[in-house]
Amino acid sequence: DAWLATLDDAWLARDDEGVGFDRMLQHVANHGTQHRAEAAALLTQAGRSPGDLDMIVWLEERAGWKDGVPPSQQDGADASGGAAS
Repeated sequence: DAWLATLDDAWLARDDEGVGFDRMLQHVANHGTQHRAEAAALLTQAGRSPGDLDMIVWLEERAGWKDGVPPSQQDGADASGGAAS
């Protein structure tokens, strides 16, 4: 986050070999997605599927959501919104 805060329009307008830095940043994200998909396809073909690769799903699971239900509404949640112990 700190690095992103240093970027300004002038930096993003720069280019290297005719490719703008803004487009390079887009490429980095897209290229990583391509590699994850290729690896997932290979693993699935080998019978070892990695499962859902959506970042939103991962963030929800990390936050304790299950099947679209927030932790505060899951069975066993206490009145304060946390899991009962």
